[in-house]
Amino acid sequence: MSRKPSDSPHTEHRRDRRRSPSRGGTGEHPPRYGNTTNATTPVRPNPRTRQRLSQNLLTDHAVAAAIVRYADVGRQESVIEVGPGEGILTRALARNGNRITAYELDPRYAKRLAATYRNNPDVTCHHRDFLTVTPPSEAFSVVANIPYSRTNAIVGWCLDASAMTSATLVTQWEYARKRTGDYGRWSRLTVLSWPRHEWRLLGRIDRRRFRPVPRVDSGILRIERRDEPLLSPRLYRLYEELVMAGFIGTGGDLHHSLRGMARASRLRKALAQADIHPGVPVGYIRPGQWVRLARALGR
Repeated sequence: MSRKPSDSPHTEHRRDRRRSPSRGGTGEHPPRYGNTTNATTPVRPNPRTRQRLSQNLLTDHAVAAAIVRYADVGRQESVIEVGPGEGILTRALARNGNRITAYELDPRYAKRLAATYRNNPDVTCHHRDFLTVTPPSEAFSVVANIPYSRTNAIVGWCLDASAMTSATLVTQWEYARKRTGDYGRWSRLTVLSWPRHEWRLLGRIDRRRFRPVPRVDSGILRIERRDEPLLSPRLYRLYEELVMAGFIGTGGDLHHSLRGMARASRLRKALAQADIHPGVPVGYIRPGQWVRLARALGR
């Protein structure tokens, strides 16, 4: 589990009356970063590359340090960084003593970063599309400020990488909230991956901490592979079938959508054991309830 960074002038705690599933129902908003200035001296990026990828460069050293603390990667542990740009997050990772492999599509940034760390054997920068890379077979983490336009593809790569222990990603604020149930609803991707991965919303970054300034704030999203899956392979197959049938929703409500999975009386009993109302909209069913449902029907 990751450590929570200590509060700083860049952290603002706010409360909401809603109970937030992504933070255990505490009702507390994650820390917000970037309310004071601690930015790097601007270096002109390649506008065509950044615009095409919808990537905004992080400019605040304090925010970069907070991201690295949240990533909770030990010294000399392997880290993959996607789209390092000017290298502000790379520097924070290097100070943390990590072994970094960075993938940068902009040739100017890739060349500059390679030159900066040419005498540091723990930092390697490749001018290459990260999504074409085969995941390492040994344990590694991903820490990155990722392009908005490639978020789904990068997250999918991370989920498919069996040796990935965690991914700490800067994404659009709305995306991070959606994937962690912060709106009170849960996406199919999060639910499907939940038995093997935990999703958490760790912080919010003010949009002014990026260049060019995006229209929305960003979120710090953490995906952590579980040491032990919540379900056996047999039960996970049943779990996938249940979730897919539920989200397709051909029956009008959950009970009718799942009626082909078990006898009506058995299904009603399993739904009650999982504390799921038969008529609840599927998006409001928490991942843990889906897990209990699969266990109840898999006995």
